[in-house]
Amino acid sequence: TFSNISDQCSYGSFCTPPNICVSGDKFHCKCQKGYSSVYIKKYSNIGTEDICVDIDECTDKNLNECENSTICTNLPGEYKCKCKENFKHVENNDKKCIEMCEDNPCGGRGECKTLKNDFFCKCKEGYSGRLCDTKDEILKSAKMKTIIVGAVLGSILLLVIIIAGVSISKLKSKKKVHNDDHYLEELPSQNQDRTGMKAAYDNPAMKRN
Repeated sequence: TFSNISDQCSYGSFCTPPNICVSGDKFHCKCQKGYSSVYIKKYSNIGTEDICVDIDECTDKNLNECENSTICTNLPGEYKCKCKENFKHVENNDKKCIEMCEDNPCGGRGECKTLKNDFFCKCKEGYSGRLCDTKDEILKSAKMKTIIVGAVLGSILLLVIIIAGVSISKLKSKKKVHNDDHYLEELPSQNQDRTGMKAAYDNPAMKRN
């Protein structure tokens, strides 16, 4: 007979959701977690069945683990903790929520800005991506090229300034030597003029006049 079967639950599908079958001397259709039995229905001498109703876990704080940053939503046989606006779930924990930027998703590579139920990272120079976790190699290469070009141009400019300074110095020295030579050439002529003037002054005929 059915009562002699060691596992009545394997004999047939007597229980339907939200019940689960439990074997014993007789089978019993037991309410699953999230449901409660309002009364027990008997099936002659072969088993019993719980008549189940859903438990609203959100009406009792002791029945749910939703934190203050969440809103409890009742579902058939369970509940869900939904994050409030501008909050997000903690990784691997669907019962707890934190503010969008609280866990510093941008790291030290950018500044986290809160949007409506979202966030974005204002990346620092040299980083890109949603979390600023991508190094901008193109920008890095461009900066390096700019530094190299700037160094080369600076060196060229410095060289031009040095050459110009040396050239100007040489021109000034050359001009000074030329002026000194011209002065030396004029000295004999000036001496001759002075000697002639003195001879004329000493001439008695010139004195009488």
